[in-house]
Amino acid sequence: MENYKLNKKEKIILEEMIGYNTKKINTKLTLTNERIFIEKEKGLFKKKLKLIEIIYLEELKKENNKLKTKQNNNILEIETIYESITLYFEDSKDLKKFMKELEDIVSPSKIKEVLGFLNKNKKEIAN
Repeated sequence: MENYKLNKKEKIILEEMIGYNTKKINTKLTLTNERIFIEKEKGLFKKKLKLIEIIYLEELKKENNKLKTKQNNNILEIETIYESITLYFEDSKDLKKFMKELEDIVSPSKIKEVLGFLNKNKKEIAN
């Protein structure tokens, strides 16, 4: 966590070693409730992580309120408003875990839907 600072309300949700645009698993992916940090291992003998990309979750493309992604076994392609990135996970289980966490953060939650429904009905009852 030495390569970046979290905002006050930002929390780490998931950390995973992945391949970033390559099958070689030498990259640390950190998912927070606001951003995705991608750090690559550098160094021959003493491995250090170097921050190579920060993706803000609002930059992720959506289509019909769903993230615009392609999944194939342990490979995930995510589209942002700037580029398409490919993430290679150790196995499909890790990919599914990451996608579940990511979708929970960026998709409208059931709680928000219920609160919106209650507020709407409350206004109709008041009128």
